[in-house]
Amino acid sequence: MLMYPLRERLNSALFALLIAALLVVILFPLFWMISTSFKEQQFLSALPPQWIPNPITLKHYDNAIFYEMDFFVLLKNSFIVAVGTSLLAIFCGSLAAYSFSRYIIVGSEYLLVFMLAGQMFPAVMMVVPFFVILRDFHLLDTYLGLIIATTSQALPFATYLLKGFFDSLPSDLEEAAMIDGCNRLKAFYKIALPLALPGLISTALMSFIVAWDDYVFALTLITSDARRTLPVAMVGSFVGEFAVKWGEMMSVSLLMSLPVVILFVFLQKYLIQGITAGAIKG
Repeated sequence: MLMYPLRERLNSALFALLIAALLVVILFPLFWMISTSFKEQQFLSALPPQWIPNPITLKHYDNAIFYEMDFFVLLKNSFIVAVGTSLLAIFCGSLAAYSFSRYIIVGSEYLLVFMLAGQMFPAVMMVVPFFVILRDFHLLDTYLGLIIATTSQALPFATYLLKGFFDSLPSDLEEAAMIDGCNRLKAFYKIALPLALPGLISTALMSFIVAWDDYVFALTLITSDARRTLPVAMVGSFVGEFAVKWGEMMSVSLLMSLPVVILFVFLQKYLIQGITAGAIKG
């Protein structure tokens, strides 16, 4: 009888050790990024490595923000593209997801799978088609062109996530609204959308991250420095032919991750609700 409590405690201890090891593996790159951003230049490649910066310096931040790149312009560009992608993904994804959820069409389930299959292909495969299309429509080197391209990467997942959320909503409320005089579109944006707010927020956040981290489309479809985004500018400013400015790169990487972290902190409740609904009820 005593073997079972002992076995349970042993299993719990092994599970805790496994979780701790996974946390170390996951969090170590973040720790190293923060540590490197505050180290003096001579300690960046020191052996044995300096784990804790001593002394702490802000020189890399100063160089990166005020001398190596036009940081605030690049930050503005990234925000424009990321927010625009989020809004466009929500607009198109909510309409598509609502249609998949409420209208029974032969083969619609295969169409949704076909949309999701598009995310199996890397973005680099889509660069040339997008380049040709945007060139023909005179949208190269524009915010709108880049937003359209990045939305294509976020839209399949947004549609799938929102469909699961709309599936979880009872259709009786919309039918009652249509009996009272609303058409399907009014019932959609007056009844379904407010109830699907957690799904919309989680979808917007995931789409924001897709656009915020995009490198391939931003590198290819934007040609002027005035519209460059942060990921592209980081490589252009800090990665040279013979050396990499690790201190400055880690500094900008840390600053670039802060908006996403802040959004996660304030919107994590909606994110969990949206993903749970899409995974379980979709």
